[in-house]
Amino acid sequence: MVPAAAAPKHTCFMKSSTTRVLIVCLWLASVAGAYVVGRKGTEATRSNAARVTVTAGQKGRDGASNEVESRRTAASDSKSERPPVKDIILQARAALGTGMSGFMNMRGMFKALAPLTDLTDAEIQEALAEVEQTVKEPQQKMMFYSMLLSQWAETDGPAALAYAKEKLQGQGPMMAGITMSVVGTWARRDPEAVWRWYLDARERGERGPMGGTEGYLSGIFNGMAASNIDAAFGRLATLADHERQQAINGIAMSGMDPRVRDGLLTRAASLDASTRGSLYQGLIGTWMMTDADGATKWMATLPEDERKPLVTTAGSTMMFMNPEKGAELQIQNATEKELPQAYSRVVSQWAGRDPQAAGDWLNKQPQGPQLDDARRSFATAIAARDPSGAFDWAKAVQDDAKRVAAYEQVYRTLNAKNPASASAALDQAGLPADVAAKVRESVAPKAPEATPK
Repeated sequence: MVPAAAAPKHTCFMKSSTTRVLIVCLWLASVAGAYVVGRKGTEATRSNAARVTVTAGQKGRDGASNEVESRRTAASDSKSERPPVKDIILQARAALGTGMSGFMNMRGMFKALAPLTDLTDAEIQEALAEVEQTVKEPQQKMMFYSMLLSQWAETDGPAALAYAKEKLQGQGPMMAGITMSVVGTWARRDPEAVWRWYLDARERGERGPMGGTEGYLSGIFNGMAASNIDAAFGRLATLADHERQQAINGIAMSGMDPRVRDGLLTRAASLDASTRGSLYQGLIGTWMMTDADGATKWMATLPEDERKPLVTTAGSTMMFMNPEKGAELQIQNATEKELPQAYSRVVSQWAGRDPQAAGDWLNKQPQGPQLDDARRSFATAIAARDPSGAFDWAKAVQDDAKRVAAYEQVYRTLNAKNPASASAALDQAGLPADVAAKVRESVAPKAPEATPK
């Protein structure tokens, strides 16, 4: 056993995880539309210009248009009090900063973008042009487009969607997130119109931003559920099997609003086990991002067979914001048999972003063979950055076969980048000669088998 104090060294490297960026991008883009609608809806009740009162889930097209128009009129009246659009964009960019770290401060992010929700229709077009010309940082551009196009979708969903397709063609996750926010806002305002559009698009065989037409369903059902939960589940029943999961994901995403989430949890009791399980999986991801304590307490009330599948999703989501708590959640809910896999999963999620913290945490755990898979994962994660440290961590693996496999995995990782450097690192690792030879053989090209005569 290797005690924590004598555990292998590790070097601190800080680097954002690409997977984390993509996941958060999609989630943030989907909530941008809800923020636009929610903020404006709240302000409308305070404005003398907004006199339309409509119950959630009962807004007709005319009612929605009147409400939006009244808000736009109020915004136009206050235009003279605001700085030019170009300056608004510049100030928001400065407040957002760069990279994803600032994006995890949801209050700060939406505070930075809030002035955009006061723009008139004409100013929205001006702001879109400014973003296209001046904003280069991908995550910033995604959030600007999401907020601005969501506003446009309040009055003209098809036009906002057409703009997104034209300007973001081939942008992958970015286009998917922005499209989600556009169709979600459109669905909140005019669910019947967006549903007709979807059925027509499906009939034409139109492809969504990440594949088939069903890629639009997350955004559409997000907006539908936020407006009328029963109507959303009614539409869900009409979908084919390959469409249902996307729609359920969208319904779950609407649960970022606590009032909608409460309605979904109440409705879940009447769903079949498979649909309920999928809904819970989607809910717990967004819930952990906005209210981790509340989500954790709710999970504790579930029967074990329903709670267990949610722990990995909840813990993995929490790793993005508070790795220590995310790790604790996953480890505490793992059985003795599940511990090796849980430790390995935590380290894999953590080491790519902050190996120093991940290694410190791993050293503090009860040392034993249950950490072997995690040590191997950690060694592989740091191999390209710290070859010597990676071999040291591989040496700490207690099971003989797993230890040799860890050496081989580290060496393969290094060899794929630079064979000469990999060979030098292996020479310096201090392994027994027979073990080093076996490690080298693991990446040596195999001779073709002789053809029988």
